[in-house]
Amino acid sequence: MIDGNSFYVINGVETCLDGVEAVRGLKAARCEGVEFMAESELLLSLEERMFRGKYEMSWEEYRWFDANNLNGEENIRAFDLKAEDMRYRVPAKGWFINRQGFSADSSRVALTIGLVIDRFTRGDFPTDVCDDRMYFRYMTPMAGGKLNFRDFAFRCFGYTVGNSWNWSTERLRLRISDVDYDMYVVSKDDASYLCIDNVEALTLRQFSKAVTAVLFGFGFVIQRIVLDEEYLFVLDGREHGMPTAMRYMALRESISGQYCIFTTNAYSVLKPMDKSLATDVSALTEEWSARLTPMSEGVLSTLCQMLYDHDGLINAVTMIVESSRAGLEVQGAVLSVALEAINQIIPAIMEERGSVTSECQHPMDPARWKRLRRQIEKMVKGSDLSEAEQRFFIDKKLNSANQPTNTDTLTAPFSQLGISLADDEEKVAEYRNTFLHGRLPVRNVIGEADSLYLICLKMHHLCSLLLLKLAGFDGYIVDMSQFSSPAPDPQRLFSVFRHI
Repeated sequence: MIDGNSFYVINGVETCLDGVEAVRGLKAARCEGVEFMAESELLLSLEERMFRGKYEMSWEEYRWFDANNLNGEENIRAFDLKAEDMRYRVPAKGWFINRQGFSADSSRVALTIGLVIDRFTRGDFPTDVCDDRMYFRYMTPMAGGKLNFRDFAFRCFGYTVGNSWNWSTERLRLRISDVDYDMYVVSKDDASYLCIDNVEALTLRQFSKAVTAVLFGFGFVIQRIVLDEEYLFVLDGREHGMPTAMRYMALRESISGQYCIFTTNAYSVLKPMDKSLATDVSALTEEWSARLTPMSEGVLSTLCQMLYDHDGLINAVTMIVESSRAGLEVQGAVLSVALEAINQIIPAIMEERGSVTSECQHPMDPARWKRLRRQIEKMVKGSDLSEAEQRFFIDKKLNSANQPTNTDTLTAPFSQLGISLADDEEKVAEYRNTFLHGRLPVRNVIGEADSLYLICLKMHHLCSLLLLKLAGFDGYIVDMSQFSSPAPDPQRLFSVFRHI
């Protein structure tokens, strides 16, 4: 519909922002449908992505409340929150009672009931099983600051807030399963919101699945997965973009990693190294800046498509991004699981693309092993082994005797994708078994922390190499392991960016 940088208008943004602000600004609401509250006012506050409610009742009311077991799970029913001219529907599984506290003075004894509300809807919002095709807009506040779209082949767009016309370059057009999605950022006052729209009508299930793939795919590249809160709007159509219904839902905390895997800003990567190397990086920064190219929408779309088709990759991406916040003892184990998960899914991805994955080399030629196995089985038959369990155990061992090693299995996809691994990178892949068996590839964590840190950086880099190469990326990515090299060698400046 548009080329890469054409001017483009997104409608209905302000009305959606008003809906988000109305929800986030809720301070009190009347409850309708909760028996023990009798349509009383519930004080509300948005804390840790959820709404916390507080209601105070007298001792007499509590005795009636307790006698009727209204705190039982079967009595946690759906109810309405009415605030000014807005009515929100809280589903039966959208709230729970999390605390009870007594207080007393000379005149009365009271009990404070604490409620937690993690989802509600406004208007005729569809259920998850609804097959009607609609237009949606996903919005989430970005508490951690704005996102960097400059590392991507971004597009321009415009939107209005109040009497102000805003022009922005923070938009990407992604394509997943033959459907286009706009991902963009809008701002109002001091707040920014990440948004995702579907360009073609979809069911709620399809849209929600695609949003997850986009959030985690984009989040993997920038090493920041924006979650926290979901504000999902049903729109009256693609052209007008006006909301007719809304859902609020608390999500898990956003995930921010500490390692960089891709950037077009050479200065941000090289500048921290010039002090340790006592080298002026200005000239080299200019040279690299000319070579670092933005990631295309096609590559990011392919990455999101892989996550859309394979839930296991979403788990792997989560582990890759989140692992950098853990201790070094934990990072290696988590990244080993992520590397294993990616390797398990690669054959399915290659098969979907019509490519054949070559098998890992066996320790012994299969034909020779087949002859040797017959001799071993003949010897076992002639032995005094009588119990079936013993024979089964030996057969099981023979079935795996000529299989490739775990290291060969983990490194094979790299060669299949045309990625050459250095000796130290192959060595890191060998540490997978060490980590997964609860051991560390160093003798003293305190004395060899730098070595363990380097291993974790390299394993993080290996995971990133596989995912970006699978997505079809052709360019330079950041090799963070060059930052931890023990030798202050200026030559490291030429190895920080790696072409794949």
